[in-house]
Amino acid sequence: TGGKQPGQFSRPKELAADADGNIYVVDASLVNVQVFDPDGAWLYAISGGDAGVGALQLVLPSGIDIDLDGRIYLVDQWLARIDVFRPARSRCSQHDDASHC
Repeated sequence: TGGKQPGQFSRPKELAADADGNIYVVDASLVNVQVFDPDGAWLYAISGGDAGVGALQLVLPSGIDIDLDGRIYLVDQWLARIDVFRPARSRCSQHDDASHC
């Protein structure tokens, strides 16, 4: 449903699923990624806090993908950047080789 509470969306853009069946939903208006378990229960949100250019700080999140090793690729359209990180929130540098993350 529309809103700002956990599990609600304002402007969902894209989604992806990990190997465990968890669903990751990118919300451009809330500037976060919300994560749900396979049954649809809200787990947590991924966000860098305030909008900006630092680690996992987002301005206009617009895309997401998850590889077979569990790395999350999060696209920020405004920053023209792809952040690579793991769900445990250990961020890889955008310049690192993804195989080392």
